[in-house]
Amino acid sequence: MNKKEVLKSNLKNRKPIVKKRDRNFLGILNTSAQVGTLIVVVLGYLFTVRPAFQYQLLQEKNAQSELDRIKLEDDLLKIGVEYEVASTELMLLESNLALIEEESKELFEIRENLEYEVNEVRDRLQYEQEKSNSLASEIALATAREMEMLERLRVIEQQVVSENIALENARWELFIIDLRRSYVSESTGTFGMFGSSFNVSISTYYNDASNSWPNLYLSILSSIDKVEQEGIGGSKYPKSYFEEVRSFVGNNIDMLRCERPDFNRIEERYYSDLESIEKNIIDEIREKMLNNDLELDYMNLFYPNDFEKNLSYAMKIKEMRLSRDYKEIVDEYWWDCLTKRNDFYNLLADSRGNS
Repeated sequence: MNKKEVLKSNLKNRKPIVKKRDRNFLGILNTSAQVGTLIVVVLGYLFTVRPAFQYQLLQEKNAQSELDRIKLEDDLLKIGVEYEVASTELMLLESNLALIEEESKELFEIRENLEYEVNEVRDRLQYEQEKSNSLASEIALATAREMEMLERLRVIEQQVVSENIALENARWELFIIDLRRSYVSESTGTFGMFGSSFNVSISTYYNDASNSWPNLYLSILSSIDKVEQEGIGGSKYPKSYFEEVRSFVGNNIDMLRCERPDFNRIEERYYSDLESIEKNIIDEIREKMLNNDLELDYMNLFYPNDFEKNLSYAMKIKEMRLSRDYKEIVDEYWWDCLTKRNDFYNLLADSRGNS
């Protein structure tokens, strides 16, 4: 930096030199100016701004007072109108009050009359309540009697139902007995007596048995028709019984199949056995007569010197026994058919609740 620049810098930084007396004077002058300004401002406010503001405020108050006056006048008019209306209403109320007083008197009289009537009604209700209680007791007693009668009626109805069921079962039992009797009457004949007859030859027995061998299905249907048409039992059985039994027969036809024996084969076996027996008897009698032994297992030899008579007598005994045995073979088939018939009727009885 050169000297010229240093000099300029010092001039800029140098403070002015003021004397102390001059400083005091300037301070007083400055304070006086401020006070004067303040006084001017205060006086200006007091004599210009404030009066103007107060004047405006007074105008606003006057305007508000005028508005309040107008409002009060309106309110006064309204109050006058309301007073007139209230006066009119008061007059109406006074007239209504007079009417109400008259009506009150009438109502008091009506009330007294009603209280009298209420007392009478209360007395009547009490009397009716007593009658109602008495009637309720009678109704309860009648209800109990009715329940007792209904219970007795129920017991009687059950007895009637049981007796009707028993009667129906008894009628069915009689109906089945009549069917059995009808079948027995139809099956009684030559063949029906062969089982206990020894005077019929085996050929006649088998021939009659073959010709009259039973057909259970047709014979039972025939028994039903006979009971229905020929009057066995009369009209004591309803038609539904016959229809039901016919349907039952059709539904159980398999159990009514009766096995038929081979009569020709059985008869051949019979004569074959008889021939063998005859040969054995001839040899046995000859041996006994040679040894003078007059006793066989099944007979005595009544003719010691007559072979033919002994043979004839022994053959009759053997033939009778053999015939009985071979008749019993057929009888077994026959009794098997009878058993099936009885089983059928027992099944019919069981289906109807009979034992």
